[in-house]
Amino acid sequence: MDALRGKVIGVVDDERDVRDGLAEVLGMWRCRPVVAASALELCEQLDAADTRPDAFIADFRLREHEGGTAAVALLRERYGAGLPALIMTGDTSPDVLTLVRAQRLPLLFKPVRASRLRAALQHLLSDARQLRSAVAVESSDPAAAIGAALPGGSAPALRS
Repeated sequence: MDALRGKVIGVVDDERDVRDGLAEVLGMWRCRPVVAASALELCEQLDAADTRPDAFIADFRLREHEGGTAAVALLRERYGAGLPALIMTGDTSPDVLTLVRAQRLPLLFKPVRASRLRAALQHLLSDARQLRSAVAVESSDPAAAIGAALPGGSAPALRS
């Protein structure tokens, strides 16, 4: 099954053409895109649709002093710290790379090939599923979890 099918992908970018293009590409992948010019607008749209994002894409530089990393922080505060997110930017300055790395966020440089974006989203969603599974295993009976984890009885390893 396609890991992106039916997933709600939030997008914040202040450029309408970029939002429209991402919505079209995400729709072709059978995602449910929700696009907005700001994080607050995205939250309003998600609330109106009575849904939450499965993953989130933000442009690094947004209007009105809002940045992509701040948008990620707002969305994670609202929908959970484990919300998969990535930053896209056309700014290749070392300062941008340093800031985004400090936030431990994946970074894609514009223009982004559709195949690269798809792979990044699939990776983010896969990592999120593995983390949720590990948390569920940790919170259940440890003895039962170890025996049932994987063939051979070994527990799954998590990537940092």
